[in-house]
Amino acid sequence: MSNKYKKIIGIWAVSFLSILCLFLLLNGIYTEANQYTKDEYEIGLFINENNQYISKQVELGYEVKLYDKNNKEIYSVVYPKEPWIKEVTENILEIGISTGSPSRHVFYFNKETSKISDVYFNSILLDNKYVAYMGNSEELIIMDIFNEGILCKKVTRDFSKTANPSSAIINIEIEDGENILLEYLLGVDYMEVSETINLIDD
Repeated sequence: MSNKYKKIIGIWAVSFLSILCLFLLLNGIYTEANQYTKDEYEIGLFINENNQYISKQVELGYEVKLYDKNNKEIYSVVYPKEPWIKEVTENILEIGISTGSPSRHVFYFNKETSKISDVYFNSILLDNKYVAYMGNSEELIIMDIFNEGILCKKVTRDFSKTANPSSAIINIEIEDGENILLEYLLGVDYMEVSETINLIDD
């Protein structure tokens, strides 16, 4: 056999093997992708790596579904715009949506216990355990996220009137297990005040 024919056969063999390898590769990818059932995609096992939620675009906006540890759907809500979903701890998710500036609604989901919190308006997360929000223009409420009776402290002051009541709160942070540091605007003069408040005292 001449070198010319050997060369042609060699080229043909290489081409055939390349096509065969590509076919096997694509077939493997297809098989791997399709080993997940429709239900598994729906419960978010593949999409969100066991984060126990999915968020997807639907006709009316964005739908969020939450699942318990057994992958059973326990909550569903549709927002007009895309919400954010983030882990604030290993077991707690924050789900929220902004409806203006500053205007946001959030709630929390405990993946371990499947508990879902109330919806909070312009709340402040404290130490990943508590939330603080304005009940009205003169009352700051501090409570445990899931309202389990662990903490419910109401702080009444002459907070300065602002378009968004929570804007009167400059800063709030946990100092220790019993006290918080609260910085806020006071009265019509918008005086900056800083005080330590005991969470245990009535």
